[in-house]
Amino acid sequence: MSRAQSSLQAAQKAGAGDADPVDLEFARGKYQQAQTALGNGKNALAADLANESIADSQLALTKARLATLRGQISAQTKENARLRKQLLERAAKARPAAVPQAPSSSDVQELPQTVLPAPASPAPASSSDAVQEGQ
Repeated sequence: MSRAQSSLQAAQKAGAGDADPVDLEFARGKYQQAQTALGNGKNALAADLANESIADSQLALTKARLATLRGQISAQTKENARLRKQLLERAAKARPAAVPQAPSSSDVQELPQTVLPAPASPAPASSSDAVQEGQ
């Protein structure tokens, strides 16, 4: 029962009341049912209900953490976009007004082309080996 109570408190502290009120309410309900069952001497039922309360509390806690992380991701994405825009604006201001253009192809002096002759066909390796063996 104490574990169910601490799980419920952790979910509440993490903001599950805002992020996941349904599962948090399920956890509270199961916890209250477990307390009632325990008071009536139904220990096995109380243990089962306490475990269900723990599961619902953990689900609510996880969803609350997820909501927190999504908020952080959204804030970071906005900050990244702001910084990217700022960088692009600074880069645009830093560029010189008139960027010199590359010379056109008519202004470029062409280099002379040298054509090499095709290599003579080499003799097959077997013919030179035969000459050496015959000597």
